[in-house]
Amino acid sequence: AEPYLSSVTGGNISISLLWNVPSDTGDGPITGYSVYRGTSPLSAQLLVTLPAGTTAYVDGTVVYGTTYYYWVSALNQWGESELSQVMSASLITLATPGPVEAEVDEGQGRITLGWSVPDEGGSSITEYRIYRRGETGDRQLIATVPAGTDTFVDGSVEAGVEYDYWVTAVNAAGEGPLPEAPVSGVPLAIIAGEAEIGPMPTIALALGAIGLLVAVVAIVLVLRRK
Repeated sequence: AEPYLSSVTGGNISISLLWNVPSDTGDGPITGYSVYRGTSPLSAQLLVTLPAGTTAYVDGTVVYGTTYYYWVSALNQWGESELSQVMSASLITLATPGPVEAEVDEGQGRITLGWSVPDEGGSSITEYRIYRRGETGDRQLIATVPAGTDTFVDGSVEAGVEYDYWVTAVNAAGEGPLPEAPVSGVPLAIIAGEAEIGPMPTIALALGAIGLLVAVVAIVLVLRRK
């Protein structure tokens, strides 16, 4: 009996075939499979012969704009089976991701970039690329970060200098476009002995104030008893 062609799927650079082993292999074991291809349902031509045990094939010799038709047959020591049912597919066009909208946060001796996930373009984003331009010079790629990242800290900057930034996204189809305009920021000067106040220092200051208040109340109570 002939194999059952279960799926023919078009990708962006190839077409993938899957089939099932025939339920009846005749008077001997299967020795191989033949894959046929045509550009119409009536033009089957031998494309490739594959060894026994193969149930999949990827056709990379295809071009955009053409619909391809496929058949599969089984081989044994007595010859070739009938062709399977025909299935067709064509290449699909994948789009690159859309522009990435970013924003900047200016800190002491650094610029922090943040962004949201853009339109993925039909294929998952694989990485982001960060470009920078100083007051003089050309735009340059300064970092590549993996998909799932939504921030980047640029510490190789000079205080008081304005920097322009662009972020792009990349997927299987390639790199998306640069935003129409960059986002800009000027890093602050680093003050010796002074750190930027974050969540933990703020909490510490609050706890210190509470402790001081408790101490004052205790002193007042002692004085009243006297």
